[in-house]
Amino acid sequence: MKKIIQFALIAAALGACASKPDNTLFYTFKDAQSVTPVSQRRVTVDIERVKIPEYINRPQIVTVDGVNVNIMPDGRWAENLSPMIQRKLITDIGTYMPRASVKNSNFMADSGEYSVFVEIYKLDGALGDAAQLRGIYSIMGAGGETLKTKNMTYSVSVGDDYDEYVDAIGVMIETLARDIATELAK
Repeated sequence: MKKIIQFALIAAALGACASKPDNTLFYTFKDAQSVTPVSQRRVTVDIERVKIPEYINRPQIVTVDGVNVNIMPDGRWAENLSPMIQRKLITDIGTYMPRASVKNSNFMADSGEYSVFVEIYKLDGALGDAAQLRGIYSIMGAGGETLKTKNMTYSVSVGDDYDEYVDAIGVMIETLARDIATELAK
């Protein structure tokens, strides 16, 4: 009987130590939807690393409500946010300029005719309200001359869940890609 009680206690202790199931959700951006190309120019474009604020430079999805920063414990980006934004810009600019060659600046190939630099100062929002993206981008020519520098501000309404929040951020990045493609088309 004593052994049965000891066995039951050990089994209960081991059961208490067992880990709970992982409920983590991983998020990425959707591809651009229903895009009308802005240009058929054949150009080569290098998209440089996208600089983002440190408060969102983490695996977890961050929302901000006033001065409260909320870090979603079970919602994470599928990869580091900066390269994920860079890749979405590459894909979306290529969609808006289907004859252009748009690539990561680290790609082992000749430098492009244009280089695009993006610095995001704010990329956050609150569930049930809106998401905002503020920053600046510059387009440089092959000789290193600045052709265009533009401040950007975008805002998209957000529903009450993180799926809609991530979609809103993706929509703002797609809008940024369209704006950059429009400038490159000039």
